[in-house]
Amino acid sequence: MASNPFHFVGCWELREMLGRSARDEEQLMEAIEEVSLDSIYYHTQSFFLRHKYIAGPYPNDFATWAAIQVRDRVLGEKLGVLDPYDFENLESLRSEIVSIIEEHLSQLTFVPRVTYGEPFYFMQSRIIAVPT
Repeated sequence: MASNPFHFVGCWELREMLGRSARDEEQLMEAIEEVSLDSIYYHTQSFFLRHKYIAGPYPNDFATWAAIQVRDRVLGEKLGVLDPYDFENLESLRSEIVSIIEEHLSQLTFVPRVTYGEPFYFMQSRIIAVPT
């Protein structure tokens, strides 16, 4: 018998609210600049772990919130075409998200905000291995 036998494990995702939220796109951009990279990961790559299938055209939490809650489908589309796996690291992904929002806001005369929808709540998570 091997000294370190292979074991199958399951996983649990432990989610943590960071106490940071955004009610408009400028607040979203500012928070994205400041939150941990774990939060950027949670709202982009981890999106695929939390959704068994893509239930719409927006494959990350930022795009979904902009399009659905703020009702800014233009920004939702811009953020929705980002492929998080095209970036070398999370910091470069963060920079690109901020650049997209900043460029979008520069073309508007007002900052789109949530009127009837929900604020964006920043979160992060940890994956915990559990025996099967």
